[in-house]
Amino acid sequence: MLARMTVVALGAVAMVLGGCSTGADDGVAGGGLATVEVLTTDLVATKSLAGEVAPAEQRALPNRAQGIVTALPEIGAVIDAGETLFVVNEQPVVLLLGDVPAYRTMALGDVGSDVEQLERGLVALGFDASEQVVVDGTFDEATEIAVGEWQGSLGIESSGVVELGRVAFSSEAVRVLKLLAAGGQPAAGAVLEVSSLSRMVLVRADADEAAEFLPIGGAVVLEISGAQARDGVVLNVRVAEGMPSDRERAVWVEIEAGEVATEILDG
Repeated sequence: MLARMTVVALGAVAMVLGGCSTGADDGVAGGGLATVEVLTTDLVATKSLAGEVAPAEQRALPNRAQGIVTALPEIGAVIDAGETLFVVNEQPVVLLLGDVPAYRTMALGDVGSDVEQLERGLVALGFDASEQVVVDGTFDEATEIAVGEWQGSLGIESSGVVELGRVAFSSEAVRVLKLLAAGGQPAAGAVLEVSSLSRMVLVRADADEAAEFLPIGGAVVLEISGAQARDGVVLNVRVAEGMPSDRERAVWVEIEAGEVATEILDG
């Protein structure tokens, strides 16, 4: 169930202050108008809207391991870099950080962004005691040695070769939302549905209301009972699913919420 909070939208309203007076009142010769200073300022109009805290992203995690699923994580588990996502044929599938998905076996002589991600992960996890690994996307002998050390820590053969399916890359740690396969079933396709740990706040609003109070890049204040108010920023506005824009004009407003949303959803 999504946590709820109040979103206070801040809309700027321009206001002009100034005036004029006759010469009879202020001593200006000839009864003409006196020149006075005009001050332009902004007032802030506010509107409170209900919001829901949700993961910034959720998806089926790509899997290239082949075999039978022999162990799975608990739903809700947080899996960080270097930790096991699930087990196939009693061999761990490990999460490493990176934007390029795993698509091949990586071995001595290979070059590419996936190798660079592997090297960066090995160094970050401490499998470069001799400090010989250069994070340059080239699978050299130093990388091969580091891979062997990492494999030994997992309890698998220290071959120095990272076979396809041994790692899954993700841009950040993930939370397990759903199991897409059961123990004893073939690991055919995605095994887990996961979400990011970062959160956003969703607000359902009328399109005109969103345009006035919730423009992209606009500032908002996030409030929830018992918690300190925090600032947020509007990231995106999209048509609500199932709501034709030419009829009900309902939209979802996505708001970057930072730590407050994570605290609410995870606390």
